[in-house]
This record gives sequence, structure tokens and C-alpha cells, in this order.
Amino acid sequence: MLDRLVVNTDDDRVVLRELTTEDAPAYFNAVDANREHLSQFGDETSAKYPDLDSVIDSLERPSNPDKVRMGIWDGETFVGTINLTPDEDGQTTELGYWLDARHTGHGYATLATKTLSAFARKRYLKVYAEVIEGNEKSAKVLERSGFRETAREAGRLSFELAGKAPERRGSDLDAQLEWVAGEMGYSRDKVKGYKEKMVRLGREPSDATSVFGFMASYWHRFKEARTTLDLIPDQMMAYRALQAGA
Repeated sequence: MLDRLVVNTDDDRVVLRELTTEDAPAYFNAVDANREHLSQFGDETSAKYPDLDSVIDSLERPSNPDKVRMGIWDGETFVGTINLTPDEDGQTTELGYWLDARHTGHGYATLATKTLSAFARKRYLKVYAEVIEGNEKSAKVLERSGFRETAREAGRLSFELAGKAPERRGSDLDAQLEWVAGEMGYSRDKVKGYKEKMVRLGREPSDATSVFGFMASYWHRFKEARTTLDLIPDQMMAYRALQAGA
């Protein structure tokens, strides 16, 4: 079984843990107990998951493989979910969440949003969120988590994570590539090899911005492909992962 992504919060009891099919019963039970709550403000979560099989299918065959779906867990209790959905450019991502109404009022939403926002900030140039106008509780969660309102249009409020975007360290491509690889946990002594493989794929970036976008867009795909990659010689791992996403 693949190691799932786990992001710790400032509360030792609460973690964000990547959803797998093992979590499907807990996820469905929360949806089923909150259908009226989750149908507020035009949310489609309840409609998307009428039964347990629909949850399992969404985890086994996600419509968007790049989406990072995290459960919010207090010990072994599932209290909600929080997600990152990267845009096609690989440089921006949307944050969204929902909470089991039985666990509201304990700060879980704000804690999870702050935690995943900090995680996303290291990987994307822009982190944003949208709420339906009138959903004041969600708007307040975003504001407490460092987001600022940027627009109101067609009944929707747009928010963007405030603060400094990832610093552009270094003025040349090698320096930028080394930093991005380090941020994503790749061994720095393999950076040169990664760049050479990118060139062989015909995907050589033209500037520092495209380096960040190129690498960021493959971060989740690389993690998802580890089962197959374990069977491939180590020096071919990055090449195969990038090729699969081309």
C-alpha cells in the first residue's frame, strides 16, 4: 500500500490525511448524516455521493487525478474534508472544504484551512477559494486563515491567500530548478539529472516561472505513480513520471 500524504496541524490530535478507499465508510457516513447541511449554498457534495459505492469509485477513479483530497481527523474521528484542486497551469490551486455539522464550533475548519494553505503556499504561486454569497461562516474561516476577499461576482465571493508568494531564488534556471526540487523533497544531487530528462522530453522551460509551473504541475502525479515507479531503476523515476503526465 502506498504511503498516504499526512500533514500535521498545530493541534497534536488533529491531522490532515490523504483519503483512500479505507476512509470511504467514514466519508460516506459523514455525508449521509449531513445531507441537508451539505446541500446549503448550492453545494453538490450530497448529490454526488448517494451511496458508499459512489464514494469508493471517486477515490479509485478520480475525475481529476491532480486533486489532493484530505480527510480532517481528530484521532480516529473523521470530522470533514479539505482539498486542493490545481488549475491547468500548475501554478495556482483552489482550496475547498466541508465539515460534518456534528463537529462544527471546535475550530477544525480554521485549523485545517491554515494548515493546508501553508502547505499549498510552498508549491503554488497562488492559492484561492470561492464561497457562495451569504455563507458568512465559510468566509470568516477564510479570513481567519489569511485569505482576503478579492471579488464579488454572480453571487460568489472570491478569496486569495494573502502574503508573499514563493520566493524566486536565484536568477538562472539551474538555481530555480534546484530550489523547486528541494521544496518538493527531491534529492538535490539529482537536480541536474531531472533537468536533462526534461530536455529529452522536449519540455525545457524558458524562464524561472515556467520551471516552477512545470515542476509543480507534476508533484501530485509523481506521488500517485510510486507503485509503478518502484519497479523502475531509480535513475529512470523522474523521466517516467514526467512522460506519463506529458
